[in-house]
Formats: sequence, C-alpha cells, structure tokens
Amino acid sequence: MDHVEISESFSSSTEDEDMEEDDDDEEGSSCGSLEIESQDEMFIKSFQNVVESGLIYGGPPLGRNNINGKCKKRVNEIIETYEENKRRNASDDERSLLHRLPVPLKSVKIEAALVHVVAQVQVTQIYRNEENFPIQVVYFFPVDSNGAVTHFQAEIEGRVVKGIVKAKGKEENTQCSSTKDDEIDLVGEEETPDIFKVSIGRLKPGQEVKVVVGYVTEAKNDADTHTVRFFLPTAITPRCLPTAKIPCCNSFSQRSKGSIIMPELQMTEESVAPLSIKVIASMQGKIKSVESPSHKIVVEHKGEILQKPMWYKSIATLEGLTTEMDRDFVLFIKPEESIKARLYAETLPNGSSAVMSYFVPSFKLDEQKMELIIVVDRSESMSGRNIEIVKKVLKLLLQSLPADCYFNVVGFGNHHHFMFKGGSKRCNDQTLKDAINYANKIQSDMGGTELVAPLQNIYNESMISGYFRQVLIISDGAVCDANTIIGLVRMNAHIGRTLTLGVGSAPSHHLLEGIAKAGNGTCAFIDSDANIHKQTLAQLKNALQPSLTNIKIEWEGVQQPIFQEKTLDGYNKNINSQNTLTSHDKISPIFDGTQVLIFGVFEAEKPLGAKIMADSPDGTLTLGMKLSAENDLGATKMLHRLAVIKSVRELELEECVTQFLSRPRREPELTRIKEAILRVAIADGISSKYTSFTSPDGKSSNYEDNMCNRMHKVPLQYPFAYSVMKDGRDNQKCCAKIGMRQERPKLLLAHGSAQHFPLNGTSKRPRKTSASTGKVGKIKRKPSPLKKVRRERNTIHTDIEPMDTTTMEDVNVYGLDLLQRIISCQNSEGYFSLNPVFASLISLELALLKQDAESNEWDARAWATTLAIIFFKTKLAPFESIWECVAIKSQKWILQNQLNSTDAMNSRAEELLK
Repeated sequence: MDHVEISESFSSSTEDEDMEEDDDDEEGSSCGSLEIESQDEMFIKSFQNVVESGLIYGGPPLGRNNINGKCKKRVNEIIETYEENKRRNASDDERSLLHRLPVPLKSVKIEAALVHVVAQVQVTQIYRNEENFPIQVVYFFPVDSNGAVTHFQAEIEGRVVKGIVKAKGKEENTQCSSTKDDEIDLVGEEETPDIFKVSIGRLKPGQEVKVVVGYVTEAKNDADTHTVRFFLPTAITPRCLPTAKIPCCNSFSQRSKGSIIMPELQMTEESVAPLSIKVIASMQGKIKSVESPSHKIVVEHKGEILQKPMWYKSIATLEGLTTEMDRDFVLFIKPEESIKARLYAETLPNGSSAVMSYFVPSFKLDEQKMELIIVVDRSESMSGRNIEIVKKVLKLLLQSLPADCYFNVVGFGNHHHFMFKGGSKRCNDQTLKDAINYANKIQSDMGGTELVAPLQNIYNESMISGYFRQVLIISDGAVCDANTIIGLVRMNAHIGRTLTLGVGSAPSHHLLEGIAKAGNGTCAFIDSDANIHKQTLAQLKNALQPSLTNIKIEWEGVQQPIFQEKTLDGYNKNINSQNTLTSHDKISPIFDGTQVLIFGVFEAEKPLGAKIMADSPDGTLTLGMKLSAENDLGATKMLHRLAVIKSVRELELEECVTQFLSRPRREPELTRIKEAILRVAIADGISSKYTSFTSPDGKSSNYEDNMCNRMHKVPLQYPFAYSVMKDGRDNQKCCAKIGMRQERPKLLLAHGSAQHFPLNGTSKRPRKTSASTGKVGKIKRKPSPLKKVRRERNTIHTDIEPMDTTTMEDVNVYGLDLLQRIISCQNSEGYFSLNPVFASLISLELALLKQDAESNEWDARAWATTLAIIFFKTKLAPFESIWECVAIKSQKWILQNQLNSTDAMNSRAEELLK
C-alpha cells in the first residue's frame, strides 16, 4: 500500500470504501471544504487507529506502547506525505488557511554581553501549544558559525530541564509511553555550524515552554580600523541543493550534511514571532559611537564601569519591538582611540587559565604582482538588490586594478562562464573596457548555485609566471555543499589565496568565512551601500599585499619540564604538559589591518606575557605583549570555551579535506578527527557535528523516535529582498526560484506603527553644483526632487518626505558620485588625459590647463594626473579609502615614466584647487 492510499484512509469515515472511491477523493477535494481543525483531529485519531490495527507495518497489530524501529520510520514517511499532499492539493484560499495555523513560537529575545571582541549570546524562545492535541516543535534557527552552543535548557511549569552534551546517536532509544505525563523531551543539535535545531516533544495543549540557548562567539574588526563589528544572525538564506555529481569528490556520501537538511526548512514571507534584541558592549577605553546599518536602535552610554576602572559600557536595543526576522542584526562599536595589542586572561576555580592575545597588525610591504580572478555569483538568489551591489563592486574592482596585472571574471550559477576564454588577460584599455561592459550587463540569470565546478576549473588553469594568483568570490553563500567547497579550497591553497566578499541581508558566514580561512585569505561583508567601497577596496588591498606566514607564539613565564629519560624518543626536549590549544600551523596568515586572536589554555601556571613571530618578505616581524591586572576578565569561562570552539573548528576544517583522500587514508583520518572532536566537545560541554544537547534522562525528542504527537515545524522568514516564485512545488523546495520581494521592508514598532527603513543607504540624491565653483559642500537642492530620484536610483521608497535642506548625507552622495566619474577617466596604465570631460569634473577651464602645460613644457598626461591626485586630496579627502588605490596607481605611472617638474606641477595644482 503506497503512502497516498494510507494518507487518504486517514480522512475516510468508512472502512469499506474501495480504492476507486479513494482515487476520486484524491482527485477531487482531499482537502475539500472541511475545516482545517476538524481535519487535523480526524488525522490524529485515524493515525492512532491505524497504528494499533497493524496496517502500517503489515505485520501483527502494534499498540502505541510498541512503536519503534522500522515502523516508526514508515509512520514518519506517511505523515510527511500527508502534509505534502495537503499543501499541494489545497486551493489558494485553503493554502492561506493552512499558513494561518497557529505557530507555536510566540516570541524570541536575544541578549548579548560583548566584552571587547568576545561575546556570550543568549537566545530565549517562548513556545505555546495552541492546538487541541499534543505536538512536537521543531525549529531551525541561525547561530554565528564562529562560535558554538554552550548552554541549552527548557523551563516548563516552574521546572527547569538543562540539556547535557552527549555524542549523537548514543541517546537511549526510548518509547513514547515511557515518558511521564509531566515531562517533555528536549534535544538541541548543530545541523551545520551556522544552523541549530531545537526539538521539543510532548507539548500538551495549552502548555507553554521557555527554551534558552546560549552560545559563545567572537566579533571581528571592521576593515583597517579598531571598530568592532558584531552581528547576530536572525535569518537563513535559502540554499540550493547540488544537482550534479561533484567531479572532484570521491563519492556522493561525502557531500555536506546541508544538502540533506535543507529540504526540512520551511520558509515563509510572513514574520514568525516578535523579536527583541539587547547588546551590552564593554570595552577598554571610551566608546565613541554605537551604530547599526541594519536596524533602528536606541543607544545608552553608561560610562565607566565602577568595578572595572578604564572599562566603559554601552547598551544598544532595538527601537521598539520588531516582528521581522529577515536580516542579520549588525552593530558597529567604535572606540575613541585605537586599541593597542594586549592579552586578556581568565582563571577558573580549578586553577585553569585561558589567555587570549588580541591585536590589529599594522605594517606595509611591497605589493606583489597578481592574477586576480573575480568569481561572481549570478544565481537567482542574487536577484534584485544583491546583483546591483555586485555590479558596483565589480566595476570598482576593475577601475582600481593596478596597471601590471592579469585578471578574469567568472560568473556562476547552475553552470559557469569565463569572460576571457583560455585564461586571464593582461589589464589594458581594451580588456578593461570589455570587463566594465560585462559588469554593466550581468544579471542573476544562471539558476542555482554550483560553486565547486568553477573553482575546480580555476585551480586547473595554468599559472602565469611571476604573478601570484588571487581568487575573490562575491556571493551570498546560498549553497548547501559548504564542506565540499571549503575542502576543495583547502586542497588548493598552495596554488593561490582565496578571498570572499559577502552580500545580502543574511549571507552565509559559515561558507564565506570558511572559504577565506581555508584559502589563507580574508572575508568581508557588505552591510549597506555605505560600506561597498570600503569593504571592496579592503579586499583588493589584501589581495595585493603579501601576508605574514609561519606565525609562532611563545608564552612567557610558563616553565616546560624536560624529558630526562635517556631514550631516542624525546631526551632533553620539552614536555608539552601544558594544555595549550595553539600551534604555529593552526594560526592563519596575518594581514595588515585584520584582527588576530590567538588562544592558550594552561592547566597550572598563567603566562606573564607573549611574543609573536611571523615571517614576511622583509624578514621576521615580532610583537611582544605583557599581561596586566586590568585585562583580567575574572571567571567568565568565555575564553576557555572560545579556545575549545576554535580547536573544534580547526578539526572540522581538516575533516573537509578528507573527502578528497583515497579510502584507505580517509577512514582512519575521519576516525581520528571524530574522536578528537568528541573528546573536547563533551569535556567542555559544547555542541558540534558529533555532539548534541539532550534531556538528562537521555531521551530524544527527535520526531523519528517520538511518534505519539504531531510534529510542528516553525517556519523561517525569507531574508529581505527574497520571495519564492511558486511553480507548483512546495515553497521550501524552490530554493532556485527566488526573486525580488515587491513590498518594502518594515520594522514594526512596539505600538504597531510601521517605519520603512531603507537598507541601501540613502533614498535621495542632491543636485549637482555649479561647474564654475567646484564647491562640493555648497549644494542647491531643486524643489521636490524625491519622486524623480526614486525612479532614477531604483531604491526602496520611503513614506517620510525629507526636509528641503542640504545634509551631510547629500554632500557624501554627491562627492561619491563625482569621485566615481573622475575615476572612470583614468587610463588602465594609471594616467589621466587632459580633455574637456576631465576639466569639467574638476571645475577648471580646459584652456587654462593647456596653457599651463605648454608654457611650462609639462607632459599633458602628467599634468592631468597630478591635478587628479591633488583634487582627491583637497576636495575628496573623506573618501580616501576609495581613491587610495587609484592615486597609488597614478603615482606609480609618474615614477615609472621619470617625468620632470613634478614639484612645480604639484604647487600649481594646489594653487588652482584651493
């Protein structure tokens, strides 16, 4: 008997109906005009009857107390088929009714304590069963992949049930009836490093449960600054499943687990539950500002902490209560002064100490010649705003390329396309023009997201002698086979570095940061239009500069005992008795301006300081730090846990590579890695690929093992700018059919008022200045330009009409537009030409400029190039991070051509552009 027949028997009131009548019912109205509530009741009753009569397994009758093994699996398949048929056969009105069934998740509250760059996050979820029968709740929600869950508990009717960490699959296989009526089953497990699954079983009608999930993670610094970028993931981007066999993989079984669990995610365009967020940020030194590019927030600066002198605290909360969980919450904490390198420490009651070395390196090395391959995500998940950002990023990268380099652009989706067939081309006027035309025309029209094949082809390309290969991936990370991609990048890290740039309101940090770490590169995220240029050029700068490698750390004041036994195995060498989690081969390469954290855990002695050494093309660079009492964090255990988490993530990175090994080598390596992860994860109580949190009695609430109540999956809200284009299949399975959401984003405030909040920077643009003045700051606005600007810029509309005054935002928008126009005039070799367009942009008369060149016998190109550099420095100084690469390229051209009278040209340019 197939699944459909059994599913139809659930809604049948007569046992003697023949199969023809069942088929007619299926074609007619299997969801019919019956009310949804009564149909669900019939389903539950019929299900219990079928189980007891033995119809499912085909053997002797089974009571509800004996459901296990193959029978449970069969029952689960039937229930899923029933749900699928009910959604698929329902009319539009009935489908709308189905979506309005009570969602058991009632509220989500996120609280975070951020101590400089280490955070303890607590997610509190309230569930209530509003059905008239017991249910099991399953909820997938995002977490930061840089951390891991360290605490999991449920509170129900005054009782608190705390989960304990066990190896997955080791829970006692318990039957439903063995659980007491006043108990619930509880399990929490890591599906992927950035998705955590909560399962709550036996939730009775009207019963409410509060689930608390805590995780420890790290925050990163914003590019080239000491500003801390902290984010809280609240949305999961739909991820497309691989559709073809991976050519470089040994077997299908080695694919990421993501390709298995993604169909389980149910997505909706409606908000799921109200969300509140509160972040308490503590930092050594005064805090200058706290800002969020993603949400409206209220900031309260508390000043110096009384118990911790020289430590300051600020609190950021959402402005009102939002019901939207369609974008990550991003927060920037900016200190008044740069934070120097330092050691932070904590000591537990058992004497164990954890020390974290923190510093933002600052150094300058000669640029290296590079071959830059830009890999652009053109899948349908990049529709709308994302692909427009990609166009801007791609053109900015192309215009900022150094003169002596090779480049290529690769678009990918279900298939991939190299712009230059046969390999990268040298940067010149023609190739640059072709690439910019390509950037203007790209669309998100290449289907799903298959990244393995283009990367494999890139790594198979022949290297260009004398040029170091750099691969820059621009994507939202909406793929499932993350482990395969990360492993492939790691296997080819010797060929060249791989960097990533994330776009979208909920990019996959796990994939993009994992690729960058595996490829010895860096990762950055574009949170809004305001930081497109900054993040893009920071990644280009990292691609051009050599990194520091072979990093080592020496902990000062920690004595290492000497092995005294006279054997060939270790005589007179140090015994590594200290439980340290650092070694030189696990420290990623160091880049200028990119934060570095190095951990050490010590069982007895606490180090007095540390010395870090790193190799560079100019020799070994060192950094010394001392541990001071002001940097003691007490006994928070955050440093201990984060050190263990980093160790586990390193092991997982090694595991990604094993799928490319031969079977005789792969199996022992997988066993070694799994045992190592289990050992540290269970000992320190953290979630991992191989561990999960379960109820203390060992029971599992996995729906495959608990069929006495109906499973209720909590849907996830699509990220902003996404919607599913239905084509007859279930919503959650249409990952490759994603388009631009038409309605504008809303933040629903506490009293129900909706405030429209543009994510892409500004929704208005000032008028141009007079060509005769050239004053960027003096902008005259024409009356009511907003509607026209909306059409021109294709931005998100706002219902709040701006005041008719000039703002700093207006100045920035105009200055940025002017800068982009000037940059577009630069030749691929780095010089500017003296022509009417260029003269108009810098607001000077062309005849006057030509007269200066002729009277002083200056090269016209050198004179125009000098004018451009001086204009950048005097008129567009706030945008230095954007024009810096352009100016360096121009200065190199002047030096390489050994042009005379540069001092005189500089003086005259400064005089004209005062």
